[in-house]
Amino acid sequence: LGLMAYPQDGIACKNCGSHVAKPMRCSICKSAAYCSGTCQKEDWQFHKRICKKPEPVVKEEKKSPDDEAAQKEEMQRLMADIGKDQDPKMAAQVQQMMAGMMGVEAPAPKAEPKPPPECQCCSKPCEKPLRCGTCKAVNYCCAKCQRDDWRFHKRICKKPATPADAEVTAGQTQETPSTRQAEEEQAPKRPTAENESVVVQNEDVGTWYSHRNWKPEEPSREFTPSKMEEAGAGSSQAAGSAWNAAGTWEEKNMLPWWQQQLGGLKDLGDGEVLQIDKVAGVRGDASIVHVRGQPKFLCDLSFDLHFSGLQRCKACARSAPGSRCSNCMRIKGEVKVSDITCETGSSPSLRVQAAVPDGPSHVKKAGQKECAEVAEELLLPLLKEKIEAYIAEYKGLVPDAPKWASQLP
Repeated sequence: LGLMAYPQDGIACKNCGSHVAKPMRCSICKSAAYCSGTCQKEDWQFHKRICKKPEPVVKEEKKSPDDEAAQKEEMQRLMADIGKDQDPKMAAQVQQMMAGMMGVEAPAPKAEPKPPPECQCCSKPCEKPLRCGTCKAVNYCCAKCQRDDWRFHKRICKKPATPADAEVTAGQTQETPSTRQAEEEQAPKRPTAENESVVVQNEDVGTWYSHRNWKPEEPSREFTPSKMEEAGAGSSQAAGSAWNAAGTWEEKNMLPWWQQQLGGLKDLGDGEVLQIDKVAGVRGDASIVHVRGQPKFLCDLSFDLHFSGLQRCKACARSAPGSRCSNCMRIKGEVKVSDITCETGSSPSLRVQAAVPDGPSHVKKAGQKECAEVAEELLLPLLKEKIEAYIAEYKGLVPDAPKWASQLP
């Protein structure tokens, strides 16, 4: 391998890294520098993988003006060929884009031919239009269309104004000093100062002059709602309250009424075997709705009835009233009542649930079975009758109104 020495400073040897003043370069690639032939031989096993001759530098030839002009003409010809078979608008966009990329001017877009004028009568395009002989402003496709349209066109048809007529018309509108003086002489003269000082007495000018001092005739007063008069004795109550005289729609909440009625269930027990402790948890919806004069009774209620009692043994039953012993069975529980509705044929759901009675551990206490048997025998029949009575009373709160023809059976 040959080495070439170049007088350059500050170049490091590619093998040992030391700086050399006169490096020796590889004769093939002319890029690797070494301090001696030994370093080049040691580095050849690595450098040979990348060592190759540099590519020759091709100098760009300057193009003559004629060549540049010919190249531009060729580009413009190519752009013109692109838009031959395409939409004119799309071809213009493509040519504009290519002109920007090539650095040449885009060819001028071709002017679209004007469409032929339309016939004034049938609106069809006229290949050989026929114009009106008077105004020269309306086109027709044939003489027949002109005759058919003449009854409408004759209202506006007139000869076009010539330049001489336009100058005469403009001259008539100009105002001259003599014309202005003649108009001033013909105008009525202004009244003299003597007439201006005359004051007209007792002239009624209305209230327009003193509009700022206007005050309402009636004094202002605060608005207070007036009490609605109660409905007469002869008016029907089937349509609801007095404000719903038309009988369209009214809904009244009846849940408080049911709460008051169900509170009277405390009197169901006989006071000895069973007694009602309390009625709790009255919940649900209850309302009376008036629709077109017809009342509808809606309710869906549920509540809990707590009870307790004492079932005496045979020995205590033969003894004086109030006597009890450890063999007497203490009873305590509740009845969960649900599905109280006003529908015909429906019955409420009654479910007995036993509780632990009060008292010492050695006394006899009723379980779930004994509690349910006592309640079904002594309490549930009375409770059903009472609820049915409440439903009948609930439906009787509002009398039935006469039915419409569409509501009759």
